[in-house]
Amino acid sequence: MGVLIAAAGIALAVAGQRVIGHVDAAGIFDPTPGPGHSPLYPASLPLGLTAFTAILQLTLAFEGWPLKRLPRLAGGIAALTLSWAVALLVQYVVYDFPAPPGSGLFSRSGPFSREHISVVLAVCGSWQVWLFIVWRGWPMNALRKRWLRIVVGNVLVLGGAALAYALVYGAGGVEPPAILAAATSFSAAVRPGPGGPGAVRRRHGPGRSAG
Repeated sequence: MGVLIAAAGIALAVAGQRVIGHVDAAGIFDPTPGPGHSPLYPASLPLGLTAFTAILQLTLAFEGWPLKRLPRLAGGIAALTLSWAVALLVQYVVYDFPAPPGSGLFSRSGPFSREHISVVLAVCGSWQVWLFIVWRGWPMNALRKRWLRIVVGNVLVLGGAALAYALVYGAGGVEPPAILAAATSFSAAVRPGPGGPGAVRRRHGPGRSAG
């Protein structure tokens, strides 16, 4: 199993490298491979973060719907495909990246830089962790209707991330690297607590109502 996971990781790395530049073994395993190579980091950061955030949003905020209706393997492949589709959309439409000359990377001319995309996705991940791990799905798990839980969960995650970004970066003037460090540290450090909303037991689990 470990070999399969490693092989899948390398395959995804090669696929990601093909999106940002040309396939190059040195660029996969060496972050500073030298001129003419295509280093994965940091050019591929928005691509990987978008795919990761999208699959978490599908799993948590969307409760796996509608892919839960598929067999487990088919549902997993569909979720991975959908998350990569979202990542590619961001890469080709939103990402702004002037490739250094001779780097082997492709330039993109979207409206947002790597730093800003990465910060927004990291903040979004913090809200996913806060609502669905620390608070264990509260307040969505108090709602009986699945469609309502999905709508409220998505609004809270996406709206909360946008509001936090606007307040911290726009109004507060905090630089993107500091926001990125704080958001990723929060997501990595927090755990479900014994009290507060995180301890509320689900009255209506995601599979209890198809409403």
